[in-house]
Amino acid sequence: MTQTLTLLVGALAAETQPVLAAMVHRTKIYRGLYVGYLRGSRVAILTSGIGPSKAEYATREAMNSLSTTGYSVERIVSFGTCGSLVDELKIGDLICAESLSLDGGLDRPTEIVGGLRPVNVVTVDKAVTTNLQRELLAERGFHVCEMEAAGVIKASNGIPFSVVKVISDAAGGDPEDKVIAKGPRPVRIARFMIRARLLSAAHLVPALGKLVVRAL
Repeated sequence: MTQTLTLLVGALAAETQPVLAAMVHRTKIYRGLYVGYLRGSRVAILTSGIGPSKAEYATREAMNSLSTTGYSVERIVSFGTCGSLVDELKIGDLICAESLSLDGGLDRPTEIVGGLRPVNVVTVDKAVTTNLQRELLAERGFHVCEMEAAGVIKASNGIPFSVVKVISDAAGGDPEDKVIAKGPRPVRIARFMIRARLLSAAHLVPALGKLVVRAL
């Protein structure tokens, strides 16, 4: 008998590990893909890797593996951290995608998640590292940028899809964010991973828990 579930896709282990820790009756399908229960709802958690291409490939592979092991994906959620393109969005703010664009191309509508702020999300294949890039994307009506959601939606095959993200930084570099902005690159990466894990535990785990319960 086929068992339905929600597939939750995050890019980094720092984003997915707090969600995995909140799951019960967890079963490993393969490295990076687990099935279990979150607040009483059956979910699969996938760690896809960074970038739209990796996210698309990993999501397709996960859906095929879930299908062959007796699961049917009824909803997909791309979750994780993102960078703000507008000043009113601050670190720790939760958002959902009202529309999703790949590098500023054709917009794709997504399911709005009740209780979260709906914004226009752009998926980029390279990190936004300058204020000029940030300003150009903001001028085109985008509020946040991230690197996986458009890849995930390409693999969704029309399955209901939503994006839930937490602001982790100001895209392009925030001079006030000295914790992330200063130091050698390995140190900055390590600091970001710590921040991503903390934000995921504090904000994404509760939000995803509420989302999957409402989906019952």
